[in-house]
Amino acid sequence: MSRTAALRLGISTAGLLLAAILFWVFPLGGWMGVALSVLAFLGFSALASHVFTRNASPEERVADLRERKETGHL
Repeated sequence: MSRTAALRLGISTAGLLLAAILFWVFPLGGWMGVALSVLAFLGFSALASHVFTRNASPEERVADLRERKETGHL
């Protein structure tokens, strides 16, 4: 796993944790709570992808793209 993929996974996991906390602290119930949790997770995933691909060196970008292409996460 490349450095950027590991960092992206870490921030996405943090987003999932935040989503769970939001769902627990603000029990909106029904689809509203689920939607808020999903938006928090997707927001953190997008942030992770944007930040770490923007700040990566060209070699890291190529390695990350190769890895994502091989695993089908492109």
